[in-house]
Amino acid sequence: MARAVRRYRACADRLLPGRIAGFHVAGFHVVGSAALGAWREGRSDIEFVAVVCGSAPLAVPRLRVLHAPRPSWCAG
Repeated sequence: MARAVRRYRACADRLLPGRIAGFHVAGFHVVGSAALGAWREGRSDIEFVAVVCGSAPLAVPRLRVLHAPRPSWCAG
């Protein structure tokens, strides 16, 4: 799972440079297979809910790209 998380963070940093680290995270909750200990490389996604403080309306379109159902960055 660590490799998948690294790829996600790298893509997030490209799409939103400095923004992910800049959010004040009030809560972060892993859900789904990863939370249940059933995550499988190449088959499972990593689902989470992040509660952040502040407003970043310009980031919304890029967050949509990052969280597309099967984003291009997740291949390979």
